[in-house]
Amino acid sequence: MWTISIFSINFDFVVSDLNIFFLLVNSFLFLRLEIFNQLKEKNTLNSFCYRLIYINALICFITQNLLLFLFCFERTAIFLLILIQQNLVETRRILASYFLFFYTIIGSLPFLCRIMWNYIQTNSFTINSLIESRNSINRYYAFRRIALTFLIKLPCVGFYIWLTEAHVEAPTSGSIILARIILKIGRYGFLKIVLLNFSFRILNFAQKPLIFLFVFSFILSCLHLFTHSNLKKLIAFSSISHMNLRFLGFCCLTDKSYILIILFLATHSLIRTRLFFLRGKLKIETGQKNYQFFSGLALTSPMLSLFFSFFIFSNFNFPGTRNFFAEFLFFMNLSNYNYFLTIILRVFAGLFSICWLFFFVNIFFGQPQKIIFNRNITRSECSFLMILICCLFCFRFYPMYLFK
Repeated sequence: MWTISIFSINFDFVVSDLNIFFLLVNSFLFLRLEIFNQLKEKNTLNSFCYRLIYINALICFITQNLLLFLFCFERTAIFLLILIQQNLVETRRILASYFLFFYTIIGSLPFLCRIMWNYIQTNSFTINSLIESRNSINRYYAFRRIALTFLIKLPCVGFYIWLTEAHVEAPTSGSIILARIILKIGRYGFLKIVLLNFSFRILNFAQKPLIFLFVFSFILSCLHLFTHSNLKKLIAFSSISHMNLRFLGFCCLTDKSYILIILFLATHSLIRTRLFFLRGKLKIETGQKNYQFFSGLALTSPMLSLFFSFFIFSNFNFPGTRNFFAEFLFFMNLSNYNYFLTIILRVFAGLFSICWLFFFVNIFFGQPQKIIFNRNITRSECSFLMILICCLFCFRFYPMYLFK
């Protein structure tokens, strides 16, 4: 731990086991984006945004100062807004930029107000100062206001319209940054600032509302899969459903909740970013967004189909994949809390898997369309995807190395 003092305000920085995990994941992504930009995009503005987003994410993961955390957290969204606004030729891209900016402002205001009020009361911006109030009612209101900021970034029901629009209209690199850095900062903040720093008395008081919110969000996001044909939206809604399901397990407040959420976060971003990358490759070559135009992909691009099918199977927790192991432990943990709730969620998780199986069959073994994609992936892309698959298998067979 080290401290920097500026204008009589202390900025504390701490590197812990949880921080190291997030730092390694985001450093690996930053290196990949830099290589991708230098070889293919060659865009100076994109490279500048990548570096600033990485620096702000690095500060968010190690700082103990709430004001600095919020400032760097919201700045990452501003740089993503710059990536989205390049070549504004579509009305929906402008609308997505407005959604991103609007929800960023709305989400940060309650958190900012609570930080300033807390500074007036305790003369400190540290995370621990949030729980120093002797009044349990004040701690509960602090929990509610801060949780709202991170529930928008997870996101939960009522707040995810900005995420789907941003994913659809952002370039492939923007979607990868959104899925692997910005949303991960929100999940890190919800995990560390909200759930791990408030007493179990406050969490027990807010447990049922949070569980209801996560269950409703999971069910609604699963039903959204049956109403969209845009492949990027399908990946985004699957990410929303998985994230709400995992944080639902954490809110059960059992002894295995913390282990399960780390196991899931270890592979969630790897799978989603690869799906966005492969979908972006199809979009560049065909100019299409809907999955119907990619029918018969196994006949024209067998190697690309092989990698794509692996990540699709990992996405809906097929037996033998890394996510299946985490989901199996999750439902075992949830059954100890509420058996009836476990049955309901298991039914919708089954519908989620059936829906993605339908997409898998239509994309790879459907009738080929007039727009035929007949290019396989390059050797460098194949090597990189193989490295990611090896990492997933390592997490699958040796999961406890994450906690040592």
